[in-house]
Amino acid sequence: MRVEITEKKLPDLCNNGAMMNLMPYVLNSTGTWQGNGVAGNSFDPALAGKGTHMLTYTTASIPSER
Repeated sequence: MRVEITEKKLPDLCNNGAMMNLMPYVLNSTGTWQGNGVAGNSFDPALAGKGTHMLTYTTASIPSER
């Protein structure tokens, strides 16, 4: 399973892997995640199933540099 997030990639994950916190992959915490396997701010590989999945993070605020 491969997951890509706009210019930042998550590591390859197994279907039975643990949920992964998605927030370290964004510059602000004011948005929402969408996509197969997304539960709040986490990605659940078991929920997503096999294959490549595109996740989307939508925010109305301008990201700040970390």
